[in-house]
Amino acid sequence: SKIAGKSYVPADFLIVKAKNKKDRIWELDKDDIKARAAEGAQIFAQREIVCKLENLRPPEGKRPVANYIIIPHVNSDKKEQRPFWLRIFSSDPIEVVVLPETCEKKEVGEWTTETCGGRRLTERLAENPNWCRNPQFALGLIKPTHIKIILHRKVTKRTKNINIGLVVTKALPPAPPVIKQARAQPVALQKKSKGGPKPAMTGAPQTLVKFEKVDLSTIERKLQITTQEWCQESSYQSDEVAAYYNFWQPTE
Repeated sequence: SKIAGKSYVPADFLIVKAKNKKDRIWELDKDDIKARAAEGAQIFAQREIVCKLENLRPPEGKRPVANYIIIPHVNSDKKEQRPFWLRIFSSDPIEVVVLPETCEKKEVGEWTTETCGGRRLTERLAENPNWCRNPQFALGLIKPTHIKIILHRKVTKRTKNINIGLVVTKALPPAPPVIKQARAQPVALQKKSKGGPKPAMTGAPQTLVKFEKVDLSTIERKLQITTQEWCQESSYQSDEVAAYYNFWQPTE
């Protein structure tokens, strides 16, 4: 384009039904996709793509509000850097906000002859005694957080068709996490009337809980995961990438 000084790239955008307008889409459910701008023969490098939606009605319920998220993206596996403009026309007033970007932390690791332990369970679902040799990373949370972990590697002729994956389990620090408790103000049980006295604060005071950050250097390596421990695994369907998403609570 003339503005960016680069050629056009195939672009597209999705309109997705959102359950919460404050949270971005972390995992896409195909049933939540309401529209796609470019499909089939429309997927090519062009200046502008358009999508028209009609009769978008809020769901039935007490709150007549419907939330949708627009996700523009490039139809390419390459990391193409381009500016874009999003224009929205509607017959009634609408609210549009940009959701916060993700916080990203990148760690580099390597599987060697000493650190390549293989999958946790064998094809016969038996425990793999060498699994604990794999690289392990401690992750600390102090508040509820959306987390998506992506494992990626460069595939060579030697490592082709060797699928990869990851395991997430509970790490136990040497000492229980410290919990700070702060007593909040009591809750009013009745509404304030106009011109009348203030309502009596008779509700039970609430306790605000916050976890102190744990020193991750004190976390010990996981040697085995028992059947009673919380554990989840990604799929092992690719030799290049594996991903896992969850909304975690510090108490889990």
